[in-house]
Amino acid sequence: MAYATHHNLELMSFDIKTAFIHAGLSTEIYTKQILGHPLTNSSSVLRLLRALYGLWQSIYEFYMLLWKVLVSLGLTHCKVDHGVFFGRWTSRPHANISMPADGTDLILIIPVHVDDGLAATNSIPLYTWFFTKL
Repeated sequence: MAYATHHNLELMSFDIKTAFIHAGLSTEIYTKQILGHPLTNSSSVLRLLRALYGLWQSIYEFYMLLWKVLVSLGLTHCKVDHGVFFGRWTSRPHANISMPADGTDLILIIPVHVDDGLAATNSIPLYTWFFTKL
């Protein structure tokens, strides 16, 4: 926030609803049947196909999905803090986005904590484009 204030960047926050459900599971995880909805064989277990809130693996799976999406949009993760992504564009990533009037590059910094994020940018159209793609 201090960096954003010092460089006169706009700040926006976002929450990714049902974030974990968007992420598949790369490992096999099984669970007991839900009470009240047993299969014909009550000793059967169910294999989860999607990450769910409460699973330790879910946070990792969602992060890997988010990482792939953010990198595909031109952002890089910070080597010191893997929860921070940043992008700098010397040309417009989309026709609807204009370059800053002062001649500087387009900047987007995204710190993420689980499924909540903060965006610091010098271009509201860049943030809108990012959020639409996200």
